[in-house]
Formats: sequence, C-alpha cells, structure tokens
Amino acid sequence: MMPNSEGTLRLVTDVVVRQDARGNLIAISDQPRKCGDVLSIELVTGAFARTPVRVVEVRPIVDQGSIRHWLRLVALEDNGARAQTVPETP
Repeated sequence: MMPNSEGTLRLVTDVVVRQDARGNLIAISDQPRKCGDVLSIELVTGAFARTPVRVVEVRPIVDQGSIRHWLRLVALEDNGARAQTVPETP
C-alpha cells in the first residue's frame, strides 16, 4: 500500500483552437475546464509550437448534438505571467 501523495495528471485531448476577430484564442473542447486553469496547447502551424495559456472564460455549447465547452484562452509567458491583455467579451 502506498501512502497518500500529491501529483499531476496530464490528460491529452484534441481541441479545436481558432482566433476570433478580436485576436482571442478560442478552444472548443469536450472536457470542461474552469476559469484560472493553466493549460498547455500545441499549435500546428507548419511546426509544433507549445504555448502555455490560462482559461479566462468558459461557456457550455451544443455542437452537432453534443455538449462541448467553449473556452477563451490568454497566452502566458513561460513564467506564468500574462503575455498579453485580452479584452473581456461583452
């Protein structure tokens, strides 16, 4: 029997990420997240680029008859500080 310990579980899921007209990163995921979560996304733009992001807004949506999760993301610098300020969606 192992004693209790703390750790991190990394789950890899596919998401659709796009940039909206305001420059926000928007992800559509089948996994719920909460505001403040820090995630790492890998964008494929000819080469792989891993980018740390923070979830700043979450909305449930229905996509092709399934419940999905709309996430607005803010890119972070490597040290976790905000790399850019993204205006709030009205």
